[in-house]
Amino acid sequence: MKKLLTTILTIFFLIITFDDFAQSAEDLYNQSLKELGNKNYDKAIELMDEFINKYPDFKNIRMIYVNRAAAKSIKKDYEGAIKDYTEAYDKDPTR
Repeated sequence: MKKLLTTILTIFFLIITFDDFAQSAEDLYNQSLKELGNKNYDKAIELMDEFINKYPDFKNIRMIYVNRAAAKSIKKDYEGAIKDYTEAYDKDPTR
């Protein structure tokens, strides 16, 4: 019985942990898009940098690179934009 309870609690903890991870990633992603939409490009880039550092294996990480490239293009950081577009291309699972 004790082993069953321990197993159930462990599974519950893992579910909560993964849910928090997903929510945190989603929150950070949404905040970066909000800043991009509000034309706060420096803040958007900063949040996208944070996202990439925290969640490098995120399923749709290539979209973060595309959005950051767009922000960099607007700021006329063309070299940085090209690097991000290249990174997005390299992370495309369909190629």
